[in-house]
Amino acid sequence: MLTAPKLDNFIRQYENRNMGDESNRFTKESWETLKEFYKLLDYIKPFGSDNDHILFFKLPRGPIEDFGDYKTYFELGEVTNKEDFVDLWKFYYPDDEKWYKMYTKHFTRKENEFYALAFNYKFVLQNEEIYDSNYADDISDTINELIFIVKENIEMLKKNEYNSYIEKNLDKRLRYGTITRKDYYNLFPDARSSYLEDLKENEIEKFKKNVEWQINLPKNPKYEWKPSIGIGRLMHMTANDFYKFCLLGYNANKYKEHEGLTAKEAYYKYADGRDENLKDIDENSYDDFDNWLNDKEKFGGHPWEVCRGGNSTHISLYVGQDEYGYYLTLDGKSFGRSIETIRFYNALKDNNAPVFLNDAEEILNRILEKDKIGVVPDYTITKYQESSFPNEKIVDFVHLDDKKENEMIKLVKWQEEDKVYLK
Repeated sequence: MLTAPKLDNFIRQYENRNMGDESNRFTKESWETLKEFYKLLDYIKPFGSDNDHILFFKLPRGPIEDFGDYKTYFELGEVTNKEDFVDLWKFYYPDDEKWYKMYTKHFTRKENEFYALAFNYKFVLQNEEIYDSNYADDISDTINELIFIVKENIEMLKKNEYNSYIEKNLDKRLRYGTITRKDYYNLFPDARSSYLEDLKENEIEKFKKNVEWQINLPKNPKYEWKPSIGIGRLMHMTANDFYKFCLLGYNANKYKEHEGLTAKEAYYKYADGRDENLKDIDENSYDDFDNWLNDKEKFGGHPWEVCRGGNSTHISLYVGQDEYGYYLTLDGKSFGRSIETIRFYNALKDNNAPVFLNDAEEILNRILEKDKIGVVPDYTITKYQESSFPNEKIVDFVHLDDKKENEMIKLVKWQEEDKVYLK
């Protein structure tokens, strides 16, 4: 019988061996069983364009022997006695059952069939049919267990019981939902205080006033990519002007490492550094900056990443230009950098800079606790989840918290799962 530890061991064995030269090579019997598995799935209506299917199922925790061998754990120093071993088993499998989201894909590409199989978005198969007479794994037993699970779900679909059962019983740790930021902070007050501890009330009021005009722009698609509206222009601009705008933000955030440095030197202290040769132009020349800005051969640099960080944790200050002149666009909505972004923006506005702030309303609603936080499944990361909330503007994401899971579950508005039907 397939149990959660057995399936997890299967996932761990194959999840990093399914692409390119590391593609899994299975026995002929395994591929015959896999084809039977995918043929069975074809009784269910697919979604997407690649014959995709999603099914939820749960497996029992099973006996401790399925988790592992006590002697092996003891010799590795993971446990010191059998009681430790039981505690470790129940730490990884605290519940009698564990839920899985199974995702499959099967289509023909250039006359070859392509297969994919994942559990909780960990792919164990992602390649075309491959045989290897010298080295091949036999996974037919595990696939036969999955065939049995699919058959059970098909029977539930025939009885029109599957969707209602999933909606009622699916582990919330596998679901998407939203919680109001106010409710979340009331449940976890330390999260509120740690976020706002350095932001003064007068800074919040100034920020509200500064972004009010942006938020009140007519809700019309024609304004979506027009950061120039209402912010004025600079008729001329130099590289040194850009450095000085950056310095305003560094000073507002009380960065300490640039004391005694020029604005240009401060920029190179904090910025990404991939500047597309900005440092080589005459920093006081209007023509040089204009030519550099409009050089179509620039590619791949990060001159606007003025406060370096990761892919989603940096602050950018872009320079734009149109027929009316130059303007700035500030970008830095990530939770960990947003307080810096607020101060950066206030400083630019205090100095009459023509600046537009990306995601202004979202940043303001975050500090005023007027927005929602996305709750995402445990198997996903808490970044880049915007597409999972297509009808809402969600910028922050969390998992259910183990310490207050039940209280949090009651406050979350859960998304409905996509319905599954037979063909």
